[in-house]
Amino acid sequence: MMLRWLPHAGRLNAKATPYFTVGVVNGVLKEGIGFRHTGYLEFCINDRVLAADPTNYFRLFWRFSRYLHETSFPHEVFVNWELLGATFIEAGGCNGMTCWIVINTAWHETEKASYDIWATTLDVVGDVLCEVPAGVRNPIY
Repeated sequence: MMLRWLPHAGRLNAKATPYFTVGVVNGVLKEGIGFRHTGYLEFCINDRVLAADPTNYFRLFWRFSRYLHETSFPHEVFVNWELLGATFIEAGGCNGMTCWIVINTAWHETEKASYDIWATTLDVVGDVLCEVPAGVRNPIY
């Protein structure tokens, strides 16, 4: 599997958003039946209080889930959201949560087709997250 760092999620780190990314990477799997892309985005709400409340992350998941349903998202992908506990040592030991989103595509005939669908799905995640207005009062970073 070849891993790649992606620019697609970089806009989540912009000052205009209430987030920062912890990591984003993807890679291609090649087998006899074709190509599949897999990878993850891990992000945090950049607020000491908001990052510690799991309901804030659930609201984001719900928006994303509704978006896929309402737009009849046309691609076959598996998207898994998971909350993880985190301690931000560089920020004075602030405790909170991060959200880890794993995206796996279906098998495709070409690597490009599988990558394009993976990147499109990541872009949708970014679009949905960036629709949420910044409400950061106590930034972690």
